[in-house]
Amino acid sequence: MRGDIAHAGTPGLQLHLSNILTAMSQMHLSQYDSQNTNRAEGDRAKGDKSKCTVANSLLEEALSIQRAHTQYGLAAQTLTFLASSHGNLEMFDEARSTLKEAINLSSCCDGKESTTVASCHNRMASICHAQATAIRAQSEIHVQYMLTNSMRNHHGRGRRVLVEGLQKQQ
Repeated sequence: MRGDIAHAGTPGLQLHLSNILTAMSQMHLSQYDSQNTNRAEGDRAKGDKSKCTVANSLLEEALSIQRAHTQYGLAAQTLTFLASSHGNLEMFDEARSTLKEAINLSSCCDGKESTTVASCHNRMASICHAQATAIRAQSEIHVQYMLTNSMRNHHGRGRRVLVEGLQKQQ
């Protein structure tokens, strides 16, 4: 239904629809962020990522409307939200690519040294940090897996082992 509404009506109604879609996506992203903020320390469970998936769809639709009506300033802002959503979904390459596009649009609209461009660069740093953290976590999981399987292969049931250096404890 959104597609039918987006492609019908006046340009003003279409831009109004893009604003509604963007606001709805922001609500989904803030709910996701809130779930992650409220989780217990050390809890590995993340918020409901389906909220980010819904936000992605809404933002893509809003972005297509904004581009069709050459609303580049609005599109740059929508791209920053889309990059956040990609980052939450651990789609880091897409997040960086989206932010690069937002930086280019913001530079054209607001100037290269504007606060919006600076904000995009700040988000880029956050995305890169999140990606580095995810890579470290995956690497640690891989190392643990390799160590566990290596120990099983070499020290399985029924194998003889030599244990040295044990001392009697009191």
